[in-house]
Formats: sequence, structure tokens, C-alpha cells
Amino acid sequence: MFKSLKKLGLAGASAIAYAFLLSAAPPGEKRIEVERQSRTDAVVVTKVVLGSAEVESGLYVSSGRVQPVTPVEASDDWLRNVTIHVYNQTDKTIAFGQVTLAFPETGDGSYQSPLRVYNITLGRIPSSVAFSGRTGKAIAQNPSSGAISFAPHQTLLIDVGAYIDRIAAQVDNMPIEKLTNCIVRRGTFYFDDGMKWDPSGYWTPDPAKPGTFNHMGRGYFPGDKLPVWPPGYGK
Repeated sequence: MFKSLKKLGLAGASAIAYAFLLSAAPPGEKRIEVERQSRTDAVVVTKVVLGSAEVESGLYVSSGRVQPVTPVEASDDWLRNVTIHVYNQTDKTIAFGQVTLAFPETGDGSYQSPLRVYNITLGRIPSSVAFSGRTGKAIAQNPSSGAISFAPHQTLLIDVGAYIDRIAAQVDNMPIEKLTNCIVRRGTFYFDDGMKWDPSGYWTPDPAKPGTFNHMGRGYFPGDKLPVWPPGYGK
């Protein structure tokens, strides 16, 4: 088996892995997975709910224990009924953020056929940093996105059903009713003072080079103390 995968190369091996993942779930079963999270992250997903029931989606729940990613029985319109709970761990107010939904079934695991994703955009990037350091031009923002004030230690609920038509348009290579797998990723979040966070850490605007940012270094956290971990699970 290992020799066969080696001959196929990375793309071929990835395609087999995707095929195995998709064939492993019986018809009617849906699977939601939250990508790995860390104690010093600005925001964390604390819960994923399908209908009225919490889904086991790979969250860290106690010392040394991570939820299994457990498929659940659901109808074809399951995505309309998903709610993602996102918690602000910091002492700072968030003005903008993105949560990405990725759908493995729409790709084959290779660069030639990448999977489709949909970015849920929340709020607006603060005007003081809403331009590109490379081009000097303003960053285009969705005019329909209203301002948000995602306060410290608050939970924001994302209703996936509110975006379902746009998700269907983005996932244009297969009917949305055929999707059975979803991966939840956190993108870039901006605080109201212009600082930002992404999964690589925290960044502050560089006053000498407008539009660029300086990394705050490993272990930095914008709060008086590190958050209780895991945060808010079971609430």
C-alpha cells in the first residue's frame, strides 16, 4: 500500500485519502470538523449546532481530550440548520472577521482540482488599515457588510442558513444537497484599533510603512491574562 502511494505522488495519494473519507460516511450522515485551535487564539469556535443538537466536531474539551469528529444523521438541507458559536477570547473589540467553510467533496485533494470554499465575512476592516501595503490602494469591502462590535469575552452566533444561496453559487461544481462534509476554518480578524489576528498570530500596523504589519511574536496575547482553556464549552 505504501509503495503504491509513493508512486502516485502527493496529488494521487491525496485523491485516495479524499475518496476514502467520502466513501466512509453512509448516505444521510453529515460531518462537520473545526480545524485545530490554540489557547492564545483571538477567537475560537466553542460549539457547532445542527438543528437543536451540538455536533462533535473535533473541539478541545478538557485536558488531553479532543472530541472525535462524529458524523450525524441529517437531511439534505442540513447546512441551512448549522449554527457556529465563535468566542472572542481577548480584551479587545473585534470589528471584522472571516470564517471559512470548506467542502472536501468539491475537490480531489490536488492543486489541479482544489476544493471549493465560502468565506463568511463579518463587519468591516477599520479605515485606518483598510488598504494594501503592496499597492497603496484601498481594500475592497463588501458594501452590504455592516459594522460589527464583537465585544471582549462575548460569543457571536453565525447562522450558516443565512448564507446558503451564496454558498450554493460558490460551490458550483456539485449540488449543495449532495454535500456531506464541511470544514470550519478561522481567517483574519481585525480589532477596532487596527491590530489583527490570523492563525499565525497577532500583527500591529507599522507606522513607518502604512498598509503593512509587524508580527507580535510567539506567545503574545492581548489580555491581562491567558484565557481559561477550554473556553465556554458546554454553555
